[in-house]
Amino acid sequence: MNKPRDEDNRKVHFPFPTWPFRHFDIEAMPIVACTINEMLVQSHEGIIRVCPALLPSWDVRFELAAQGGFLVSAERAEGKLRWVGIASRLGRSCRLERPWTESIVCLDMTAHNEVSLKLSDKELQFNTVAGHRYLLLRDRRELDNWKTAVLSPEKRTAPRELKRSKLGRERLF
Repeated sequence: MNKPRDEDNRKVHFPFPTWPFRHFDIEAMPIVACTINEMLVQSHEGIIRVCPALLPSWDVRFELAAQGGFLVSAERAEGKLRWVGIASRLGRSCRLERPWTESIVCLDMTAHNEVSLKLSDKELQFNTVAGHRYLLLRDRRELDNWKTAVLSPEKRTAPRELKRSKLGRERLF
């Protein structure tokens, strides 16, 4: 039996249509989403860390779930963490890496009272009640100038396109 020579193998063409390489998006998007979430909130070893891996220039406002039945909200602008909100779903003790080195005030926004904190150099801890929301600030006087903003993203009516790729479909109605 004769073995084909290398020159013969190079001449073989597959009759399949080809296009430029496209990465299989199903595996990439969850990795990107997980990476961004971990930049905003990390919760492992029983401690919640807020904005542990953000670039200094990033301004963010978010709400993400954390271990222990907590929903963590926060805002960081101009390189400074403005506030941290904790919603307790299960009523457990909350341990948080200290977001500020100076004094910290914790307010129970549901019961309208101040919560006592156990502080150490690296973390703080406080007891929560299921269904209550807590607000952590550097100073209680920050509430005097507190402003809320409703964010309404622009509705997309057409698919997004980049070169030959398209995300979404045209409206069919």
